[in-house]
Amino acid sequence: MYSLHIGGYSVSLVFPSGVTVTNPGNIHECYEVIERLHPSDGLPFYSFAINIGADKLRPLLESFCEGLTEPGFFLCEMPATQQEEAELRKSEDDPSHRNVYYKDGCSRQELLDLLNRYGEWLVEDGMSCFGFASHESKDEIYVGKYKIVNIFTHDSDRYETQK
Repeated sequence: MYSLHIGGYSVSLVFPSGVTVTNPGNIHECYEVIERLHPSDGLPFYSFAINIGADKLRPLLESFCEGLTEPGFFLCEMPATQQEEAELRKSEDDPSHRNVYYKDGCSRQELLDLLNRYGEWLVEDGMSCFGFASHESKDEIYVGKYKIVNIFTHDSDRYETQK
């Protein structure tokens, strides 16, 4: 049996206010780990997919940023505005478009400052996707649709400990 740990923080569901769930009784906190070979260097690379309550998401992000190898970066994806979408969409079958914002060369403190300033909004908003990552270690945490968290790393032991 495995338990996920990040910086001593352990992963047991409060939904973000911007996420609507039709049958919440069937959803619980859980995670899975997938091991692959990284395409750029052929080394083992791990992907954690984590379903975690909104009340635990911000502490998880803070812990990740505190342990991140500098320099880092912040990434945020937001849906295109209605006006932008009208200009970009060529047919009804076209996917929705997103605006991507990127802040590079960040120290851990700068990433934590971004999280302190925008964290509540990012965690509670149902439409935004965002993440923090290290250029050096290639570790990344990404919060996607429905606030499913993904962690990508070469060092699975850093995030997973055996019970």
